[in-house]
Amino acid sequence: MTDEQTVAEELPQQGLPEASSPGLCLRRARENKQWDINQVANELHVRPQFLLDLEADNITAFSAPVYARGLLRSYARYVGLEPAPLVLLLDEMMGAGEPRLDSVTK
Repeated sequence: MTDEQTVAEELPQQGLPEASSPGLCLRRARENKQWDINQVANELHVRPQFLLDLEADNITAFSAPVYARGLLRSYARYVGLEPAPLVLLLDEMMGAGEPRLDSVTK
């Protein structure tokens, strides 16, 4: 099974459409819980603007992709989503970007 198949299978199981962006998935999950962006930012100890940038898929707002991935993982767990498929979507959006550890050959 490829990463793309995994993403396609896992997102609908979480009640999220296949073609969703990671930011849209996060925003929908937060809004479904009726949580304010400031409340979530306070709990995650980040500025609300970082969460808004992530929800808008504005990855260029982060100094490095690794920070976007880390916040995405934390945010996803906080709103009750599995982070892995969202990270894969984020990586697809960023293109080649940084090399992934699982792509390094021995």
